[in-house]
Amino acid sequence: MNTMIGELFREFAGIPSVVEFGSPDWANNRVIAGLRKRGIAYASTDLPELEGLPPVLDVVTSPLAYFRLEGRISKKVCHLFAENLDCPLARFVV
Repeated sequence: MNTMIGELFREFAGIPSVVEFGSPDWANNRVIAGLRKRGIAYASTDLPELEGLPPVLDVVTSPLAYFRLEGRISKKVCHLFAENLDCPLARFVV
């Protein structure tokens, strides 16, 4: 992992953290293993599949959950969440 990023992660050691990378270059096994080793959550952003954007990865690197919805979720889905009181996301939907 990049030295500067490693230093940043050391500074935040013990603080629940999430990292999102804007470049597809970071989406590799070495980086994922480093995040997992440090218990840092990886934010896999809901992005369109376009060249130059990071891929959507289904990986777990920490017990922390982080949801980043970039706008592709439909209003219909939001209403389904809101109508289902058993859904843990229902209280966050406006």
